[in-house]
Amino acid sequence: MGEVVQLEIFTVNAVDPPWRDNRDAMEYPFLSLQKGRTKPIKFRKGNISLGVHAPAEFGLASIWDWDLIIFAASHLNDAIEAGLKPSPRIRFVPYDCLRQLGRGTSGRHYKSWRSRFGGCG
Repeated sequence: MGEVVQLEIFTVNAVDPPWRDNRDAMEYPFLSLQKGRTKPIKFRKGNISLGVHAPAEFGLASIWDWDLIIFAASHLNDAIEAGLKPSPRIRFVPYDCLRQLGRGTSGRHYKSWRSRFGGCG
């Protein structure tokens, strides 16, 4: 059998802007400021219109979900840059996400993950 190779999950390019501080991304309100919001966000500025909707059972992503959005966006971007067609679903194990985000991986961290994201991932 061939050798098992672990691909690099996430690489940061020195010229990539720090997403957490990206003012361009924060200019448009596509995240809820409150947890549990189900009312759609509608925004219009000049010729730009933005609408964010989600099933009521899940609610909209909030600012507390931003790190998970960055994690998912980085994987989609990697797939696109590799010439792959990204899937509408991203599957991963919480361990990979916690490590990439610089979080701990103790039982307490997994419990926090579960309560925050409802077991997604």
